[in-house]
Order: sequence, then C-alpha cells, then structure tokens
Amino acid sequence: MRKHGFERPFNGMQICTWILHPALLLHFTFFVLPLLPLYLSIPFAIFFYLFGVASTYYGYITGKTDAMDAKLYKHLNGVEHPSKLKQCKDSNSNSKQSKNSKLKSKQAFKQKEYDEERNERLDLDNFDEKNDIGSKNHIDDDNMNKKNDHVDDMEIHNTENTDTDQNSPTKYCWVCNTDVYEHSMHCKFCNKCVSRFDHHCMWLNTCVGEANYKSFFRTVQHTFGYIFIHALSTLLVIIFYFTKTANVAQRMDHHPWFGSAVHPTPSIVFDCIFLLVSISSSFLILQLLLFHIVLKKQNLTTYQFIVKANQEERERMRLDQERRNRRKISIAEAKRLHQHRLICLLHLNAIGCCKPCDPILQQDNNSSNDNNNNHNRTDSNHNNHTNNNNKNSNNSNNNTAPNQHNEGKNMSNSSNSGIDSIANTSTSSNSGKTRRAYVSNGGEGLATTTTQAEGSNTNKDTNNT
Repeated sequence: MRKHGFERPFNGMQICTWILHPALLLHFTFFVLPLLPLYLSIPFAIFFYLFGVASTYYGYITGKTDAMDAKLYKHLNGVEHPSKLKQCKDSNSNSKQSKNSKLKSKQAFKQKEYDEERNERLDLDNFDEKNDIGSKNHIDDDNMNKKNDHVDDMEIHNTENTDTDQNSPTKYCWVCNTDVYEHSMHCKFCNKCVSRFDHHCMWLNTCVGEANYKSFFRTVQHTFGYIFIHALSTLLVIIFYFTKTANVAQRMDHHPWFGSAVHPTPSIVFDCIFLLVSISSSFLILQLLLFHIVLKKQNLTTYQFIVKANQEERERMRLDQERRNRRKISIAEAKRLHQHRLICLLHLNAIGCCKPCDPILQQDNNSSNDNNNNHNRTDSNHNNHTNNNNKNSNNSNNNTAPNQHNEGKNMSNSSNSGIDSIANTSTSSNSGKTRRAYVSNGGEGLATTTTQAEGSNTNKDTNNT
C-alpha cells in the first residue's frame, strides 16, 4: 500500500517529469533569456519563474498528500486522517473568529444602546415626572426586546456546523477488509481506497482525491503557464533570429554562451527541438486543464465522467445493434417484395453513405419526435390542469369575497334592525309608563271630585233638615 507519490516503485512518466521540468528551466535561463531584448526578458523571466516555483510547490504537495479514505486511515493507524484534523482546526478557527466577532458586535450594540438611552433622556427632560417615568419604562422594555432579538439572531447565525461524517453512508471494501465511505473507490495502483477518487495521476505517481484535488488543479494551472511562457519565448527567439530583428543574431555571436566554442546553427536547432516539446506539452496540459474545468462546473470526478461515458457508449452500441438487426429485416422484406431500389439504399446506409436518406434513422427520428411531442403534450396538459385549478380557486375566492361582504351587510342590517326594535320597545315602554302615570293621576282626580260632590250633597241634606 503506497501512502504518497514519492514511495517506490517510481513510474517512468514520473521520472520524465523530474527530467523535463529542470531541463526547461535551464534552457530558458541560459539559451532563451539572454537573447531576448530587455523589454521582453524582464516580464517573461518574472512570470516564468513564478509559474515554475508554483507548479513545483503544488506538485510536491499533491504527490506528498495521502488521499486515503478517512475510515481506512483510522482503521490502519488508529488516529484521524490529517485532512480531517485540518478541517477540525479550520472549524475551530472559524468558531474563534465568530466568538470574537460576537464580542465585538455585543460591545458595539451596548455602546449604541447607551447612546440611544442618553439621547432619549435628553429629549425627555421637558416632560413631567409621571410621563418621564412611564416613557422610561417603555424605553427599557423596547431596549430589552431589541437586545433579546439581537442575541437570538447572533446565536442563530453563529451556530457551529455539526460533523456529518458519522451519518455518511458507508460500504465494505473486500480488498481493504473494512468499511469505507460510499464515495470512496479502491485504486489498483496504490492498493488503497481513496476518498472521492478522481483518478491515478501517472505523471505524479499518486492518487488524486478529495485531500489533494485542489493542489492538483493548481499544479495543472501553473504548469500550463510555465510551459506556455517557455514555448512563446523560444518561438520569439527563433523568429527574431531568422528575421534579423532585435539584435538576436548579434547577441548569439557575441554572448559567452554562444561564442566560438558553440556555433549559432546548432543552438537554433536545439531551440527548435525544445520548441516542439514545449508546444506539444502545452497543448496536452491545456486540454487537461479545460477538461477539469468542465468537470468542476458539472460537479463530477474523472472516474464518474468515465463511468458515465461508458454507459452512454454501451447505450449507443445497443442502439446500433438494434438498427443493424432492423436493417437486415428490412433488406429481407425488400428482397421478398423485389424492391431493388430500397435494397441498394439500405446497403449504402449500412456502410455509412447517404445517412439523411436512411429509412432506419428516419424511423428513429420520427419515434423520438413522437415521444417528445407526447411528453410536451403531457406537460402542457398538466400545466393547463394546474392553471384551471388556479383559476377555479381564484374564482371561488372571488365569489366567496362578495358573499362574505353581503353577509356582513346583512348582519349589520340585522343588527341595526335589532337596535331599532330595542329603541322602539324602549319608547313604547316609556309611553306605557307615562300612560299609566296619566291614568293613575286621572283616577286620583276623579276620586277627589266624587268625594267633594258627596260632601256637598250631605251638607245640603243637613241644611234641609
């Protein structure tokens, strides 16, 4: 089981990398840079050496990093994987930063709270004591509510991310004889399971996975810049030499590296050889860089892309086999019906000629178009159904709204009528009270008159006697 790319056995492509990288550096330093004019040599030298150092650094990090699965690493060594420990340290540093920001925000909030209270006290000096006390209590309640809301928001936003690795699905590797994460794959070159396996890089002689993919991508980026600048500068030297411009030929004749001991013609041939190597390498690395950019946009690994491409290839082969069988059946049917023109056309289509006229492909296209049309119809019917449901719901809402309004009006009218009836009963009761009082008063008056009449009649009788 290989831990990283610098363990034996070394790969032939890895050894070629160790030879080619310093060879390009030496060629640029001693055979290209002295011949360029000053206004080109300075920027080319800066970018070339920067890209060279960066590609060497990230290449070393990629090869030295162990991309082993975290569960397998813990199973073998009894400790957590270094990448996992690094993630824990990063999370701890983030939590510390969040705590510091929380303290700073608390201090700022307290200062702001103090300033607001002071301004409000100054504004409330003109009021009387009662209003002053009530307003201060109201202000304290508002400030306490604001403070509690602020603390709740801070607690929500500063919660630490829980470790989801414990709930991640796992699978059993029969080669490693242990459980590994579901996204891990076993590498036959390194003989270990790699977390989020991307591919095994033969140039670095190591597996590329979750732990070292970022450094691998940066290695590809900086290596492309390194080789591209070398190819461009070498091409300019050759052009300037043959066009007799920028005094390249004079520098080559008088420079100590290109003096009498070394003839200019062999050095130009040497430059042409390095130019071919640099151009071919830059095109290959550019292709690799663009490929990984596409993979990052699609959120795929190289292994997943290969599996997907193989599935598509198998599906295409299956369709081709079905078409060949159908073509054979069509040829036999055409022979039975003596359709010689159709037989010739099918034979031509079988060898790849006149594909637009192939009846088998036309049938496939028609069937695919029919399937697409049916799918679009079902989608349109579904959309129409949902739109109709929305319209019906809107209509029901619109109908219920005026009904509710009318019910509200009826309720208000009924309440008004009830109020009027109550008022009428009250007036009738009042009138009944006045009527009863009038009757009672009238009865007393009648009683007094009758008694007075009786008294006058008795007086008359006594006088008569």
